[in-house]
Amino acid sequence: MPKGKVTTVGKAALCWGLLISSCHVHGQETPSAALALYRQLRSVGISAATTHQIRDAALDREDIHISLQDGAIAFTEAVDGHVTGAFFQGEGEVLLIPPDRAERASLALFTAFPVLEEKFSTAYFRFDDDTARELAPALRPPEDPAAFVERWGAVAKSLSEIDALRLLAAFTNTPAGSKPARFLHARFGGARLGTFDIFLDAGLPEQISVAQAGYTGQGQLFYDVWLSSLMRSRRGEQPASAASQPIEAFVIPEYKLAARVLPPHEMEVDGTLTVRCRQDGLRTLVFELSRYLRVSRVTLAGEPVTFIQNEAVPGSELERRGNDLVTVLLPAPLQAGQDTQLKFNYGGSVMSEAGGGLMYVGARGIWYPNRGPAMTNFDLEFRYPKGWTLLATGVLTASATEGDEQVAHWRSSRPIPLAGFNLGQYVASQAHAGDTLVSTYGARGVEQNLARGAPPPPQQRPVWRRGYTLPTTVPPAAGAAPETHPAAVEQQAVAALNFLSQRLGSFPYPSLSLTQMPGPSSQGWPGLIFLSSYVFLPAGERPPVPPADLEYDRTL
Repeated sequence: MPKGKVTTVGKAALCWGLLISSCHVHGQETPSAALALYRQLRSVGISAATTHQIRDAALDREDIHISLQDGAIAFTEAVDGHVTGAFFQGEGEVLLIPPDRAERASLALFTAFPVLEEKFSTAYFRFDDDTARELAPALRPPEDPAAFVERWGAVAKSLSEIDALRLLAAFTNTPAGSKPARFLHARFGGARLGTFDIFLDAGLPEQISVAQAGYTGQGQLFYDVWLSSLMRSRRGEQPASAASQPIEAFVIPEYKLAARVLPPHEMEVDGTLTVRCRQDGLRTLVFELSRYLRVSRVTLAGEPVTFIQNEAVPGSELERRGNDLVTVLLPAPLQAGQDTQLKFNYGGSVMSEAGGGLMYVGARGIWYPNRGPAMTNFDLEFRYPKGWTLLATGVLTASATEGDEQVAHWRSSRPIPLAGFNLGQYVASQAHAGDTLVSTYGARGVEQNLARGAPPPPQQRPVWRRGYTLPTTVPPAAGAAPETHPAAVEQQAVAALNFLSQRLGSFPYPSLSLTQMPGPSSQGWPGLIFLSSYVFLPAGERPPVPPADLEYDRTL
């Protein structure tokens, strides 16, 4: 397993629609045309030459109605012949009527009104169509273009980074002679609601969304989605219609991952992905990867490929999942139906030590480049030190000892949506539930903050978005015993499998492994379940479980 230097990266992206300040780009010394385009898109600004007065203009995009009544507007400079943005100051108004009762109720929860009708004094627009040409009839000579650019130029340039990756994909993944999927992002400075965003992205399952960034009472950034719905032209389609669901640009039918795990923190991976293209002209591939892992190299047929690694926006769903984005820029476009293989070399301090011989992947980010849960085949090889036990999804097909390392090979017996693993110094117990082997692995102790005599953690008082204080979090009891009980957990699992098999059919996997996971939460993978340490404690010694993380917001 190579131990190449892990390259640091900079700032990044929320799914398709949201990026922040900086990123590092890696690859060949001579930038590709796509890379040069990306750099321009994320740094484009406004100028006095593109500044105008504007009056009585309107933008109508599906359910979104924007009026620019009177003010000044400056368009961004052209990138590869495209004008992709504009900054407005003056008097304007936006109107959006949610299509159903659920979305109206959601909007009212955050704004106190079921219809979005807001006056604004500033707006930043980003688009991939002919919006600039559409507004041209309403333009007038500027009054003081230099002053406008001096006041708003830096703001407009910083905002250009937000949608650079989305626009790069639009321009590089669109076959010649066709138009990109319709895209509009508008950030408004509202008179009553403050700063908020409206997105229209025809490439997403729900094309229209309205959202706002903010902070919790503890200063943690979050991103509230006020509504998310189909656009008007899609609502008349049948739900089962293929046209109502955007086609994934590409899928990953197979992974081959070779990992070296170095407790207590490090992990190094060589991962080969089979990428199956599903649309003509695909050149920009976007993956998620744990924020703790840094990609050092991506190759295609043995040749280096340019890539960009970004950090997720704080408060976004991507960030909460523990993932960042890795964007690969191919040297030539793929065709629909074409298979190709990409090899990623990456590593980092992704493991965390909870104490008691118990390890886990930090923040539970996905440890391999992925597109979200999707049915695929996994071929996994792990190298790890003697004295440790590693459990993974799939079937253990081979194990051996090579010097000071153990080597284990796991394969999925059928396509599964996710692959996971856990590492620890476990006490094991096994039993059968019909034809299914149930193996339970408890650490030799619980994590440090559950050990007998451990000081309780500080109490937290989370605050809901509208100011209501939630119940105080209950700390773990200081007297919890460190002994675990894998046999008792195994007996409960066998009983549950037998009960469910009689009613739902046989368990779909040949084995089920249950391993200990720090904290009060549990997590499931196909054939592998991470159970909270609380489960492994005797009933009389379990601390009170903290209340659920009550999140009333919907995040992108």
